[in-house]
Amino acid sequence: MTPSIAPVEPDIAVLPEPPAGQVRAVQSVVEAMRAEIDYPFTLDIFAEIASYSPYHFARMFRDIVGLPPGEYLAALRFERAKELVLRTDLSVTDICMEVGFSSLGTFSSRFKQLVGASPVELRRMPEQIALHRPPDEPVPVRYQRLEPAVARVAGVIHGEGAGNIHLYIGLFEDPLAQGLPVCGTRLDDVGAFSLPPAPNGTYWLMAAALPATPDPLDQLLPSRSIQVAGDRTPVRIGPGRSQPSRHLFLRPIRTIDSPILTALPPLAMNLSAAPAR
Repeated sequence: MTPSIAPVEPDIAVLPEPPAGQVRAVQSVVEAMRAEIDYPFTLDIFAEIASYSPYHFARMFRDIVGLPPGEYLAALRFERAKELVLRTDLSVTDICMEVGFSSLGTFSSRFKQLVGASPVELRRMPEQIALHRPPDEPVPVRYQRLEPAVARVAGVIHGEGAGNIHLYIGLFEDPLAQGLPVCGTRLDDVGAFSLPPAPNGTYWLMAAALPATPDPLDQLLPSRSIQVAGDRTPVRIGPGRSQPSRHLFLRPIRTIDSPILTALPPLAMNLSAAPAR
């Protein structure tokens, strides 16, 4: 039997913006992470850079960024690993060591989990993408799960001067664009969107506008000048929950925003060797 499709729960609470001083403190730590990506940072070191106690810094960082500082640092390392895979001929072992991992097995399994493809698969993707013209119509993506799909998330994404873009919108199980989305779609412009149905759960709705250029690396390695959008509060799907259309607003990506780890274009073109969920 096909399950009925219900809208998602109301979630209209607006979170206050964090104090500017706290944002600057977090930004100083993120800059230190990026400057020495392979350094064995600890929470105490982060707290000292930010001039807060470790306890207060950990809470503050998570409230502002959405992730604990250790997870954010790991995301930056995998972002750097993606760049090395696609822009150099370094072996996977060398890349593993370059970004601060000592175990090749751990690095490789986490890379595939977060990016949606292994380092070897990712290295082949520029050639694959160059041979496939992106579809003209919106491309829905949903990965098979044991739970039945019960709800559809829809709305409007807004943005000015977006230009010639590929716009990716998806629901993720973490507040970071990593791994395979629960569901998603690709558009060629801002406007209305409707995602494939998703199962019960708590998700984060995120979007990224990447340049529609002939160079596959422009989409596999999103620059820090792209535009992003997302809810600061999670999407909760469950019995009896309903919500009108959602509104997302594209903005320039910030230094403290989490990196986009998922290889987005291959998902939309069905080029990924991603396993069923």
